[in-house]
Amino acid sequence: MARKGKKKFVQQPSPVADENNSTEEESIDEEMKEIVDGADSDDESKSKKEGDKSTATESKSNNKNTKKNSTAIPFMDTFYLLSSEDSSKDRSIAARDLIHHCFFSDGGINYKDSAYALNRLLNGMCSGRAASRQGFASCLTSFLRVAQGQGEDAFKSILKEHSELKQTDLDNDNPATLIRQLLRSATDFNTEANSSGKNSGSNKKRFAGKVKGIEERDHVFGRLFGILAVVRSGMLKSTLDEVLAAYAGDLIELYHYKKWMKEPSVHALIELLSSIDNGKQITCLTNDVITPKLLLLQKKQKDFAAWLEQLTAEQIALVVHLQQMEGTNYSYPLDQPLLTNAGSIQSLSSALASTSNVVYPRCHIVWNTVWLYLTEASDGQRSLKAGTEYTKAIEGIIQYVVVDKLLGKEEGGPSSTHERRSLALQIVCTLCASSDQEIIIPTTLIESVLCKEVVNTVFLNVLCASGRSGKRKANVDGADDSEHHLKPLTTSSLNELVNRCCECGETERQLTFVKAFLSADPHFDVKTKTDSVASILMMYGAGQKLEEDEMKQRKELWGKYLSFLEEKIVSAESSHIATAHIELMYKLAKYDFTHAPADEA
Repeated sequence: MARKGKKKFVQQPSPVADENNSTEEESIDEEMKEIVDGADSDDESKSKKEGDKSTATESKSNNKNTKKNSTAIPFMDTFYLLSSEDSSKDRSIAARDLIHHCFFSDGGINYKDSAYALNRLLNGMCSGRAASRQGFASCLTSFLRVAQGQGEDAFKSILKEHSELKQTDLDNDNPATLIRQLLRSATDFNTEANSSGKNSGSNKKRFAGKVKGIEERDHVFGRLFGILAVVRSGMLKSTLDEVLAAYAGDLIELYHYKKWMKEPSVHALIELLSSIDNGKQITCLTNDVITPKLLLLQKKQKDFAAWLEQLTAEQIALVVHLQQMEGTNYSYPLDQPLLTNAGSIQSLSSALASTSNVVYPRCHIVWNTVWLYLTEASDGQRSLKAGTEYTKAIEGIIQYVVVDKLLGKEEGGPSSTHERRSLALQIVCTLCASSDQEIIIPTTLIESVLCKEVVNTVFLNVLCASGRSGKRKANVDGADDSEHHLKPLTTSSLNELVNRCCECGETERQLTFVKAFLSADPHFDVKTKTDSVASILMMYGAGQKLEEDEMKQRKELWGKYLSFLEEKIVSAESSHIATAHIELMYKLAKYDFTHAPADEA
């Protein structure tokens, strides 16, 4: 039963999440700012940061802080409150008081309590109780950051209190190496024994009597969170190459440990690489450690196309991230661009499509790295980089990943599923600027993104679905009605897409969206029971008045729209299609006559 429970847990979508389904990145980022501010104990800086809030919110927050800060939490009680799942604020206050007791008490640094606290923080990350992992990891980040600020001698004096560290270690190693040694000891799990055939069936032999069953998973996540805490504390920014190699090796060890650890460990490895400012160090770490141990496992593999096909989605994310970093000079196979190389997207399509098992709303980490690689920041948004290779990469993603793999249009390929359609919808919405990334692609590319296969399968088939499959709902009269499982998501995504299109204010772009929808089905609005096309064409309700510039924009848009309808009528293959476009013309004329001012009608 224990094994089944573990298997169920590890299928959770978040890359570095515990059983509360809250990512480690979100938890630490949310809490660190407050903890560090509290550790400084500077009232002036505190009031400065709170000055941006409204007066009402500021007074409430100050009253709460005054009550809580008037009496410091006892040192031993802070460890219990670090696991509080009520709010991150409680964990932040506990961490602040713990750090204040260790470093800023009246007697100066309390070396004995600091060593005890460090040991408790390392062990606490291996606990799955409440919010222990988030609270202890975020506190450890601030603890290490503050400890570095006290100087290397003071830091080593704290570490001297640990019996596990010998005097020779303290003399020869830097604090980052010593912390790694303590972290590995606190989160020990015997991965080598796990992979050995004979002992793999016996828990006693596998874990040497120390770690059993579900505790193994807790220790694995504890090590992951611990390494991330060290990275975010800034200890590795200007350290030796061998120290970086050791931490990277630990993350690679986690990557090979279990399938469900691949994405979290690569996520942490990307963060480790991002914290390094020296391009030569990144190159050395990549060529000497990452490539041979993680990317190029077969030493004699010189066929680039074959290497592409055996890459996993996590490896793709890491390679794409590495190739964005400046001042680097990688050896084979990273010396060739991954995404913009001819035929690369087709070779990578299976791995990219496999990420559909990561459920909405979070996409697999590979997609964030792909969008960052293909686009560049511009006026608070991201636009596609100049060059035909980037345009072809987007076209390849739509054709080989979305249409062929996710929507099941490939001959002999697997059929589409709800998860695959969901990922296809997210990719399409991202490229249509209706996501948090706000990616703006050229208008000419929208026709490729919103091709007939995409509009029909992602939007029309979902929004028009009814009858036998889907969620059962009871009408007011008691009759059964059902809808497609993806209908709520698709409806909200389509609304967001239409809203972003209307906000752009570019008639050519708006017309492109209209063409895409109507080319799939001239009765798009009627069948989907939405006002998508009408909204893009600025056919608003009677009570909504337009400004002068909006009137000019609509006049220009309608002129182009009528020309498009005329072309469709002339080139129609059947009278049925021609009649459908004539009806659209009539609908526009009727709207114009009904809503036009009296002096213009």
